[in-house]
Amino acid sequence: MDEQKIRQLLDELDADEANELLPDHLAMTIDRKAVNRIKQLTYAKAGLPSPNGLRSHKRRNRLLIAAAIVLTLTISTASLGYDTVSSAVARWFGLVPGHGIIDERSPLLYRLASPAQEAENDQFKLSLRNATATDQTITVWLDVEYKQRSPIDTREDKERLLAETSAAPTVFLQVNNHRYEISNWQRGIGERNESIMGNFTLPAEEVNDQNIYQLEVAMGARIGSQDPPLIVTFQLHGYDSFQSIEEIGPTVHVPSASLSLTAIATQTDRQLSIDLYPVYQGIYRISELTRDPYNQALGQDDLHVETNQGIKPFLESTRSGFSSRLHYEFQFNEGEKTRMLHIPYVTLESSESAAALRLTLPKPDETKPINKQVSFADSTITVLEAARVTHMDPNTKSSYEALKLTFAYEAKSELLQPNWVYLDIPELSGSGFGWEFDAAGLATTYYYALPDNPSGKPSNKLNLTIKNPKYLLRDGLHIPLE
Repeated sequence: MDEQKIRQLLDELDADEANELLPDHLAMTIDRKAVNRIKQLTYAKAGLPSPNGLRSHKRRNRLLIAAAIVLTLTISTASLGYDTVSSAVARWFGLVPGHGIIDERSPLLYRLASPAQEAENDQFKLSLRNATATDQTITVWLDVEYKQRSPIDTREDKERLLAETSAAPTVFLQVNNHRYEISNWQRGIGERNESIMGNFTLPAEEVNDQNIYQLEVAMGARIGSQDPPLIVTFQLHGYDSFQSIEEIGPTVHVPSASLSLTAIATQTDRQLSIDLYPVYQGIYRISELTRDPYNQALGQDDLHVETNQGIKPFLESTRSGFSSRLHYEFQFNEGEKTRMLHIPYVTLESSESAAALRLTLPKPDETKPINKQVSFADSTITVLEAARVTHMDPNTKSSYEALKLTFAYEAKSELLQPNWVYLDIPELSGSGFGWEFDAAGLATTYYYALPDNPSGKPSNKLNLTIKNPKYLLRDGLHIPLE
């Protein structure tokens, strides 16, 4: 019986019937955690306890079915855990436009109430792209456009850019005559623009959907200007809640990776915009959407829309490091209608880390068999051998001494093909590593740069940690947009 039918049945119970499902009357023992969830569904319907009376045969049947549902919840709670059951029965989702999808476990209470606010002067244009709030923290996402920055062509230009960006902007939030300074902030700096994300910590009474907040950003220190700060105002708004992700937009689920991807499409003036919002419930995250996820930018063949007039490649893509949203633009003809979004290449990254393997550094030009395995949820990775070689970097054409490691990948899932891992060797801290793909697209060979005098390290013993395996989702993702 699915969630919708369960809710419908419980809604059909009258006060007396719902009262029979309360702990004092139910003839079974229920886990107390489950009781708290059941109360939310029954007390509102039951109200005050009512006297027992005669019941019709039909009424008894409905109560038996409802009691069976409660028993199922109790058994599920005992076997699967309360959090799993409660999320399946009484879960809700909220959309933070431009940022991501949240659920009932999120501490977020508010989002930006209105479209992005802007302010500008002769030198800068400031955009408040988004804002969210918990009970005592407001987080903002800002974009700054430099209007008068010269092209970065020479070494002197790069030094000038470094000097300008080394001085952080000053950012304050003002509300009810109180002023708060930004903290825990991050910056993304480009040649002509900058992105800023940061938090403001406020008393709980200052965070609500009634206040008008004033954001002050002073960028003038970068170029010696004494211009007043740029100011934008905004308000917060509560989230619209949904009982399923599908109510937000067309969604594809990947149960084997415990994730989903929701598409929100907007079409105006012969242009289609698609925002993709992933929701992660397990160890996997979407890493890339390209055929070659390590050396290639997103190509037009990697993501496209099927319409009633054929295939449409995307024109522009945006992926912010400060949010989970993926944004794509398509050009459309008059009368054209969307049917399906195709993402044929999807790479997932796991957060897993295996126990370290103990290796002995080979001598120059020596190859040592290893044949040690590490296991992850959906793969087994085998270190076949280690060698000490002179390796030429194909990009820089420079040679260096390296520890060469060869791997074999074994998939445990029919849907996920492992093809890459991250390596960490503390004894070679500061050294980078590269890799080579075989004909099947698996990173089977790694080159870990060695310092000038590795033999000086005690006993040449190395601790190799293999973590964050990546997987190709064999069938890709395909989201109906009709």
